[in-house]
Amino acid sequence: MGEAKRRRLLDPNYGLPKIPNTSEPTSKKVFKKQTDFKTVPKNHFINSHYELPKHYLNLRDSSNQNDAVHLSHTIDTHQNPNSELAPNHWHEWVVNSAVDPKLTALNVRSLSGSEVYEYLLYALPQTARRNDGRLRDGYLKRYAHAESGAWWVSGLDPLKDWLPMDWGRMKPDYPRLEWDKTTLEQTQKPVKYESPPKTPNRVTYLRVPLHIWRLIALRYNVPMPEHITVTSEGEALGFWAWVMAHPSIPVCLTEGEKKAACLLTLGYVAIALPGIWNGRVGKEDLEYLHPDLVPMAQKGRKFVILFDYETNPKPNSRFLLLLVAPVKSFSNLPVNVK
Repeated sequence: MGEAKRRRLLDPNYGLPKIPNTSEPTSKKVFKKQTDFKTVPKNHFINSHYELPKHYLNLRDSSNQNDAVHLSHTIDTHQNPNSELAPNHWHEWVVNSAVDPKLTALNVRSLSGSEVYEYLLYALPQTARRNDGRLRDGYLKRYAHAESGAWWVSGLDPLKDWLPMDWGRMKPDYPRLEWDKTTLEQTQKPVKYESPPKTPNRVTYLRVPLHIWRLIALRYNVPMPEHITVTSEGEALGFWAWVMAHPSIPVCLTEGEKKAACLLTLGYVAIALPGIWNGRVGKEDLEYLHPDLVPMAQKGRKFVILFDYETNPKPNSRFLLLLVAPVKSFSNLPVNVK
């Protein structure tokens, strides 16, 4: 591989002019409907007007808890060109998690007030509401903590021709404490992420901008379509269908959306599971692959399972079960799992 191609592979902004960001903010409509499309040639670098921030490489030591809290709320406004995200949410994704700014803007939005119920409780049955349409007090009380602020992430639906998915996950700025059903008391463990109740967990396929698609195509030397449709918000349509059409491209499974987004930023295809057990459905005596992963389970496809590193000691048998569970789901399919 030539030096120029290697540099372009590692840095999507190599050789591009450095001029200020002029991208439009993501609107709420992009999560519900794809509009105002335009078609560009595959060689057009749609995102050439900004570069990925590198300041996350020089963050001060935040090992001290007080410093970490201070850092999360001390953010320069110029670091946040996406007005749909609160500065602390932008900082968490782009700075702390090294996620591409455009990819962040396409998939993440900040919520507050009654918005949290609109997104999180979309699947509730009518019985969850009173005759006047208001949510019952139990749900309002349970999620009231999120009204102070939270971010929401959602992706595309592989079972509905890659249309936007209603399901997503929310991370409140001030999480509630976990409820122990045995002792009927609150524990001291925070519930970091909230998933929509009364509906099964899904798998997250994040929206991808054109320059990320180009980076992945370069990494695996796979040709891109001749023409690619890009929305006004910057989403390159057809990315996941392209991945499906090329089983030679490996797919990483991660525990959480930020990790998947970081891998995509680096030029690796990654799908986010909401938890280590969510790559399969069913019970222990009858488990099978999660329906959202079936479209990618093609002959010759390599899956790389990347779960969180565990620092707490656990019995070996339990630890192996956590790792083997998703692999068992793939055992009857012609794919390679690592």
